[in-house]
Amino acid sequence: MKHGKMDGRFSGGRYFNYKVEFLSRDRVAYCKIREWCWEQFGSSCELDFWRPDEHPGWCWLKDNDRVRIYFVSEKEYSWFVLRWAN
Repeated sequence: MKHGKMDGRFSGGRYFNYKVEFLSRDRVAYCKIREWCWEQFGSSCELDFWRPDEHPGWCWLKDNDRVRIYFVSEKEYSWFVLRWAN
């Protein structure tokens, strides 16, 4: 798992400032962290369906090549780091 600040090159870079990228071996961690985000920040959805006026400050992306969780602000990202980062 890798995490950090995003820039405009990433999907979702227009709205999200932080990302957590998961490798294929991290699938269990991805599910646990996504569930934790749901409990902490409220429900959300996949990046393709995410709307800033309808959802809280996070979402996820899962396709054939990428598995990521995105955070809008430093607040959500800091909570993640405190709980999950090594």
